Amino acid sequence: MTQPARSSAEIAPATSATEVITPEYRRYALLILVLVYTSSHVDRQVLAILLEPIKHELALSDTQLGFLSGIAFAIFYAALGIPMFMWATCHYFLAGRTLYADLARAHIDRE
Repeated sequence: MTQPARSSAEIAPATSATEVITPEYRRYALLILVLVYTSSHVDRQVLAILLEPIKHELALSDTQLGFLSGIAFAIFYAALGIPMFMWATCHYFLAGRTLYADLARAHIDRE
């Protein structure tokens, strides 16, 4: 005899979003977002603080200085953002895979 097909709701236990997302996790996520935003904001402010010394040392016009602080900064920031993300993702994946393999090997050796 075959058994009747069961829906995924019957197989998996029902969990609501409030059970999974704890207040500690919310605070952690908020802290990470604040740190990322702060880092981004500081990057822009450092360049703004150093504009006058850069202008005098390199003898730049106001137009050249505006290009340096505006579109050139945005292109540089965007162009390096994608490779940095890919590099980080790849290295985190490799580190996780290595850790998993080491733990699995240690478990097998222990048995």
